[in-house]
Amino acid sequence: MDNMVADAELDHLEQAASLGYLLNAFSHELNNHLTNLLLAADQVRLSGDSAGLELMVKQAQRAGEAVAVVQNLGQINVNRGVDVVDLRQLAERMVVWLSASHCAGAGEVELRGDSVVVMADRQNLLRALCNLARVGATDAAGRLEISVGVEQVPRSVWAPEGEQVDMAVVRMRRGDPPDTTNPGFKELVDGFFASNRTLEEVRLMAAWEVVRKLRGRLEMFGTVGNGLEMVIKLPLASREP
Repeated sequence: MDNMVADAELDHLEQAASLGYLLNAFSHELNNHLTNLLLAADQVRLSGDSAGLELMVKQAQRAGEAVAVVQNLGQINVNRGVDVVDLRQLAERMVVWLSASHCAGAGEVELRGDSVVVMADRQNLLRALCNLARVGATDAAGRLEISVGVEQVPRSVWAPEGEQVDMAVVRMRRGDPPDTTNPGFKELVDGFFASNRTLEEVRLMAAWEVVRKLRGRLEMFGTVGNGLEMVIKLPLASREP
């Protein structure tokens, strides 16, 4: 019975929170097109085509109203309240959920150092980590290993060499991934709306949206089935739990 409850709870989080983040991403993309439409309307105004101008403005206004509705639906799922989250405890809970959901190769948690805490929405972050952990879960890449700790990482990809900050780092690993990052992950993020996506890619993208909203970073090494490592870097909380 407990397994069924945990499985249903995880499925609910995946469906509700993933929908919220993907709706927000969609509305952002649509908003870009609306901006272009309004710029075109300015050009029509300069040419003196008043009828065409009115039509374009009305279409943009209607689309803008639709965007506002979509954004509101997304925010209902995204903004559930932010609190101090202990990543070690969250990782332990994640393993329980993955095991209860019969996720292949789930998993071990390596706890290093003291409590590692971030400011986040507990449920959305847990769901994001579960989504990442389940990428390639049915493959023969090996048992999932999870470690949580504080590491010194570059301040940003643009920062001068040597500029580092302390961040919370969650590493999820299957098999023996290569040292170089997976270029396919960047292509997935950059071109998410360009074509149809598999369920696995949607889960990965939804998890990336959660990490991004937390001002975090996500790196992927290797390929599914041949050794895979996800590295999630999140800003540390400014206060103790």
